[in-house]
Amino acid sequence: MLEVRSLVVQYGKAQILHGVSLDVGAGQLVALVGPNGAGKTTTLRAIAGLVTWDLRVLRRQAFLSGQIRFLGQEVQGLLPHRIARLGLVLCPERRRPFRELTVRENLLAGALAQKDVRQVHNRLAEAYDLFPALRERERQRAGTLSGGEQQMLAVARALMAAPRLLLIDEPSTGLAPLVKRSVFQQIRAVRDKGLPVLVVDQDASLALSLADLGYVLSQGQVVAQGPQLLGDDTVRRSFLGL
Repeated sequence: MLEVRSLVVQYGKAQILHGVSLDVGAGQLVALVGPNGAGKTTTLRAIAGLVTWDLRVLRRQAFLSGQIRFLGQEVQGLLPHRIARLGLVLCPERRRPFRELTVRENLLAGALAQKDVRQVHNRLAEAYDLFPALRERERQRAGTLSGGEQQMLAVARALMAAPRLLLIDEPSTGLAPLVKRSVFQQIRAVRDKGLPVLVVDQDASLALSLADLGYVLSQGQVVAQGPQLLGDDTVRRSFLGL
């Protein structure tokens, strides 16, 4: 579904990505992991079109090259809203709820681009089925939710946009270990419903243990890939610090 080839991103004189290539197939949960500063978030931003937006805003201060294909269509160069309308949707890091709005209002905000009211209500029901805690708090202001609940809300809000592939950036940041695992189990449940997911996370051990396929990024390059990376001692010691 998603094919990234030789992706290069540079801001000013700082080159962040050095020819990154990866794939996400239909029905897959793929984890992109690596140390801080490896370029994981930049990779997701480039796929979602945000580096193209930076190019337009910063002009010559940003540079992007390579090929990004989604469902057979090249999307590099498209603006973020056009990529999202194709079904490639980003759930950004740090959750970022509309704090003064209720849980329900946050979810409906995720579906603003959708025209079919019946489908919006169906997606809302599906979001509540996937995250029952959100149904219990649908009239509660999002800013009063716990960190784990806010992360559930962020993923559910992205699902309201009717993605065909979901990009999730750092879902476990700031969460307790048990909450992290719960959030990842729910992300896996999203995959089990047939929606492919590309997730970036700092907790490499947890992300790789639940993913179908993993990529390890180090200094802007893919240094390892495969379905059983946690079983590779060299990868664990040299790149993941495990």
